[in-house]
Amino acid sequence: MGSDPMFFPPLWGNDTYNKGAGMYRTLKAADFIKSNMPLGATKEHPILTDEEAYNVAVYMNSDKHFRPEKPNREKDFPDANVKAPDAYIEGKDSIERKHGPFGQFIKLNK
Repeated sequence: MGSDPMFFPPLWGNDTYNKGAGMYRTLKAADFIKSNMPLGATKEHPILTDEEAYNVAVYMNSDKHFRPEKPNREKDFPDANVKAPDAYIEGKDSIERKHGPFGQFIKLNK
């Protein structure tokens, strides 16, 4: 990272969150986005719809944007029965784990 302070962290690139972070998970990111974006939004008074927040999350975490890998990500959820429905590991999980629909994975975990 550079010496300049960051008021808003970058969404992709070398200085952003890695592929193991909660924000890399579509449902987590969409929930955060809906409650905090644009500036002035709150959980009680969101500005974006669920669909708009979801679309921003999918775009933000698109594979066309570089972000660092997290070593040993497969150890995050060693038991598939308790794996978060949107926890996606490239090359190991289907793309549905990244973008949905998530209902099929939620049912598997019950």
